[in-house]
Amino acid sequence: MKRFSGFGLVKQAFRHQEHWQRMWRNPKPRKHYDIIIVGAGGATGSIQAILLGGAAGSFVGPDQLDLPLTLEATRDAGTTLGSGVIMVFAEGSDMADIVARIAEFFRDEACGQCVPCRVGTVRQVETLVRLRSAEDRERDLALLADLDAVMTDASICGLGQTAASAIRSAQSMGLLDGSAQ
Repeated sequence: MKRFSGFGLVKQAFRHQEHWQRMWRNPKPRKHYDIIIVGAGGATGSIQAILLGGAAGSFVGPDQLDLPLTLEATRDAGTTLGSGVIMVFAEGSDMADIVARIAEFFRDEACGQCVPCRVGTVRQVETLVRLRSAEDRERDLALLADLDAVMTDASICGLGQTAASAIRSAQSMGLLDGSAQ
């Protein structure tokens, strides 16, 4: 986790395979590489994906380790700094399960005030569950894209507007079809 203080220092917490955690203070790290390699002590094995910006953020590939951590650079790359969370997933991680857990988080946190979010987050979870059974993948992938568009455009608050961000990026990276695993 990375939080910005008023003095330009960054505080990160790192967690790897539920075995260790590390806090680190560093003046303005500039790239994912700085945080993962220098701050967290490196990655064990190959990196499959990086979730940048927390649950409402988006996945980037290991080829973007040199992406500068600035608002401008992340926006140009089609991602976000979001809450500042950076989660690294090793090769072999069950990304379909991770994406489903992110969707479940949004389903559980939705307030229910607006229909696009209230219904969309539930349908998003149901669709991701069906995707794992591989019955009609094309239809389910199209439905995820439709849900994404409706929630992003018509939800009242930021939760509904960003509930599909990680799923959208995981889908575009091929993390949901197993090709990236």
